[in-house]
Amino acid sequence: MMRWGVIALLIVGGAYLLGVTALAVGQRWFIYRPPASAKGYFPAGFDRITLRTSDGLDLVAAYRPAAAGRPTLVYFHGNGDSLEGANRASALLRQRGYGLLLVEYRGYADNPGKPGEQGLYRDGRAALDWLAGKGIASSGVILIGYSLGSGIASQLASEREVGGLALISPFSRLADAASHHFPYVPVRWLLRDRYDTIDKLRGRRLRVLVLHGDSDRVIPWTEGRDVAGVIPGAQFEIVHGAGHELAFLPATQDRIVRWLARLQPGG
Repeated sequence: MMRWGVIALLIVGGAYLLGVTALAVGQRWFIYRPPASAKGYFPAGFDRITLRTSDGLDLVAAYRPAAAGRPTLVYFHGNGDSLEGANRASALLRQRGYGLLLVEYRGYADNPGKPGEQGLYRDGRAALDWLAGKGIASSGVILIGYSLGSGIASQLASEREVGGLALISPFSRLADAASHHFPYVPVRWLLRDRYDTIDKLRGRRLRVLVLHGDSDRVIPWTEGRDVAGVIPGAQFEIVHGAGHELAFLPATQDRIVRWLARLQPGG
């Protein structure tokens, strides 16, 4: 009996190690999932622009200039999303005359390169550099990040003086979100891409809105609460009954519009 018990333990242990190894090797396949439907898509009503990254990639992005007196919003979409989703998630903002730069990542849609944490940060910096070339300083720009995009927007907000930051369904750290789904895997040791949002924004004085649905099964709402809690004066709002699709709800865009209005002089 002891012999069979040892054999069973070896089989279970071997299967566990095999599974952990597969997760470690293929982790970026889980983190970055460009939708096939994104290829060839470009949102109507936007200018097709090219962002040149610091490592030499030319990325297609979508730009729409702001109406007079309105800031420009830079939108970073989520993992399995694209310009199509970014367009839907910003429809009300566009109608209200806000400028929009919808960023598409390396390796997504028809863009060259392979996605990774440092690469996506370069993509975000290229967007702000392009706006600066148009005479729009980063201090006049509002960053919006949804899910994975919250990690990119937060990195940029930690580096540059931006006009504001809106985070939709953010994680505190990518390792925290991964641990929620893989509690028996040492993800904190295995993850190559970290996106340590909460550490980068801790104590930073910045106008911030954090929105999270209390029915989010992808990233627990407590992570959004924790991020807001380390930023002095951050505004945190729970959207009751909403899941991880929060960015696409009209009520979410309406909340962002009302927050943006308060950032304007006299708002």
